[in-house]
Amino acid sequence: MAEIVLLYNHDLNETEVTRELAKILRFHLKSRGHKVRVVELPKECSSHYTMKIAPEERRKSNPFKNFISALKSNSPQAIVVDLHTTPDSEWLPQFLPKRDFSKIRKFRAESFEDQWPISRPNIGPIGLDFLPNYGIYYAEIPAKYIEASEEIQKLAPKPGSISFWNLRQHYYFQQADLRKTKAANYLSRLVIRKLAHLIDQTANTLNGRYRVPRRKRHKSRVPRRPRVRLL
Repeated sequence: MAEIVLLYNHDLNETEVTRELAKILRFHLKSRGHKVRVVELPKECSSHYTMKIAPEERRKSNPFKNFISALKSNSPQAIVVDLHTTPDSEWLPQFLPKRDFSKIRKFRAESFEDQWPISRPNIGPIGLDFLPNYGIYYAEIPAKYIEASEEIQKLAPKPGSISFWNLRQHYYFQQADLRKTKAANYLSRLVIRKLAHLIDQTANTLNGRYRVPRRKRHKSRVPRRPRVRLL
């Protein structure tokens, strides 16, 4: 059994879906014997507010990193999983021609291996990655997006004022929609079970329940016949 913290609200435009994801995921992980807590990240520590801080100041004191440090100091053995979503229109076409998860049984949920998932067409649409800079895990699922609310759009910085603006502008003008995401089966039992299984495997490996085999892979003891060279 491991202590797992499910964190949401890191990206405000994803909160509607990640809040529900944390709620359902908590049930599945508890059924596997883990102690699970759901934590809502304060708005002041979200990426939308953190990006408004000048890069020099952010390097000295990052609100999100400070929150994670405090969280891990109170629960040093806890495995923190930061929940995120990505627009399915950007992600799924690389993996699946069909988008109805209820009719797909062979998609994969696996580690990103420290690479941004969109750049890796050989992984599945559900993933888990470790972020060494923060000492936490990062989970990603696809979602349906709509136009962002006025509250989120008001947080958008001016073009060119912040680095990564061109990569992150959809954070301010699109937001994940819970109703459409559920209708697309991205929060179906199958999806949650795949992600819960991946987190469960990771937790058990970290706690030593899944050990690395002592012996090398089995080799046949039957002697091979010598090759006959044909002249």
